[in-house]
Amino acid sequence: MDVTLSDIHLKASSGNPESQFELAWRYRQGDGVRQDYQEAVRLFRLAADQGYALAQTNLGFMYQQGLGVAQDYQEVERLYKLAAEQGIAIAQDSLGFMYQEGLGVHQDYQEAVQLYKLAADQGYALAQNNLGCMYRAGLGVRQDYQEAVRLYKLAAEQDLDLAQNNLGCMYQDGLGVLQDYEQAVRLYKLAAEQGLDLAQNNLGCMYQDGLGVLQDYEQAVRLYNLAAEQGLDLAQNNLGCMYQDGLGVHQDYEQAVRLYKLAAEQGLDLAQFNLGTMYRAGGGVRQDYQEAVRLYKLAADQGYALAQTNLEVMYQEGFGAHQDYQEAAQEVDVTNKLERLEVFEERMGVRLDSLSAFLQEQGHDIWLKVCGELQSQVGTELQENTYLVVAVYDSSGRIIGTSGLSYLSENFFGLETFDLLVNLPINEVAKIRIYPKKM
Repeated sequence: MDVTLSDIHLKASSGNPESQFELAWRYRQGDGVRQDYQEAVRLFRLAADQGYALAQTNLGFMYQQGLGVAQDYQEVERLYKLAAEQGIAIAQDSLGFMYQEGLGVHQDYQEAVQLYKLAADQGYALAQNNLGCMYRAGLGVRQDYQEAVRLYKLAAEQDLDLAQNNLGCMYQDGLGVLQDYEQAVRLYKLAAEQGLDLAQNNLGCMYQDGLGVLQDYEQAVRLYNLAAEQGLDLAQNNLGCMYQDGLGVHQDYEQAVRLYKLAAEQGLDLAQFNLGTMYRAGGGVRQDYQEAVRLYKLAADQGYALAQTNLEVMYQEGFGAHQDYQEAAQEVDVTNKLERLEVFEERMGVRLDSLSAFLQEQGHDIWLKVCGELQSQVGTELQENTYLVVAVYDSSGRIIGTSGLSYLSENFFGLETFDLLVNLPINEVAKIRIYPKKM
């Protein structure tokens, strides 16, 4: 016999915790009743006070999000603990996240790992993904890429978009698995089709660079757009780059500036740097050196190496008060590991010159900066649109990082300087290849 809403109300009024929980859920979701967070909180509390674990979990969520009640992390912790002790996987995972991030509790990675394990062992996909992240970063456990891959796979097989994306990253970077761009693309697509902004952005990067798929700037722009519309700062920045360089879209400096601003306002160092460069050059905005300095400083204070370099140059030019970033950057010269592929240069009619490479550790980040000049060997123009590639190899010959820069023939005037940054997963650089190829 179907249970009516009136039946649920009656049972809830008589103190039945299951009915109180079901009715609270309906008020939270607006399912068959007008959405009312305060009434949901009241009913969740009635059931939670009777020890009903799912109600404790959901009441904790209401306190965490500040829905129908003032945000209170101490109450969140108390409620999640009550439910976690009863074996509720989502509560164990949520409490683990609080310890991982230090939300209302003292940050404790080991405690987070233990809680994630409890939930992951029950097959809870989000906990499997979160535990994978701890193994990948070495937080609370010894860093273990293969264990991270195993956990991501378990969650990805349950169609968790975050895990599909994270597993794609492992295949792209060759961490814990053999590097496989096509497999990375497949996983990014699965997550992107579910609307995950991170996966849409990552898939866009694969199309932009032609990794695992045919290079397709228009497809990259479409994917960046999807993620940027969801507010993802990385995608807003990447889409801005496409508009700045005219890749897959008509070149539009004003649109590039608009997108860089959106990402910079969220604190993305790369976007702050790119926006600073637009103000410095007067691209899409009125030239403003002081604003360029301000933006470079925001990025430099986050440890962004290229912003530190450009800021030093602007200080030397008399813009702003000097600040020494040399100690923070701690550059190691690895120019001797650079390898040019001259046959590629001859084929493209260009020459690479004045090359240098520096390795920097900044907090948990490892960056390789490659600088130099790209010159045309056939006058002042390029024979065809050119993509400059940097590939970094470890001692086993595995690629651990790539980056690139696009040059359009109609915008090239004989010689261009460049600074390319590559984010590396490990501090082990055995060889750096740099070469041009056809776009």
